Amino acid sequence: MRLRRLPPVRFLGALAAANARLTAAVIAVGVVSGLLVPTFAVMTGVLVRTVRAGGGVVAPLVVIFVVFIAGRLLDPAREQLGEALWRQLDESVSQRLMGAMSRPPGLAHVESPEVRDRVAQIEGAVTGVTPGEAGWWLGPVVLLWVQGGVSLAIVASYRWWLALVLAAGYMLAYRVSRRH
Repeated sequence: MRLRRLPPVRFLGALAAANARLTAAVIAVGVVSGLLVPTFAVMTGVLVRTVRAGGGVVAPLVVIFVVFIAGRLLDPAREQLGEALWRQLDESVSQRLMGAMSRPPGLAHVESPEVRDRVAQIEGAVTGVTPGEAGWWLGPVVLLWVQGGVSLAIVASYRWWLALVLAAGYMLAYRVSRRH
């Protein structure tokens, strides 16, 4: 049996139903974290250009230092927020599942093999992965999307066609790796 994927809006709605503020915090930390690596790369280039020109290096070094420290602080924060969202989402799914199972009168639906299989899938007994784990992965996925998008924008500011080649190569690699 193939599990269906939720569209992003429904997925974010399910996360927000579990805990909207925590979901927003995970997304915000993911966005800020995703901006750090491209900022670090650009500021390193600015530092090199400033050194070659014989200018002051204080401003680029301060930005590089702040970006580095922010990255070291945001990584554990993203991890903890993701784990909290994981637990909240698992609890929300459990509550919804209990409500759905208690609605029809009688026990026939509870004893149905199809229903028991679906419940096992929902609870993660089949794959070892619960729906709540998606809450943990939200932060890293947002980070990677932001980091990739901003990095492509940086490359596009250098050579627009090179960004298209990189994006096409990534899409091809993603399709191939997704099959595995």
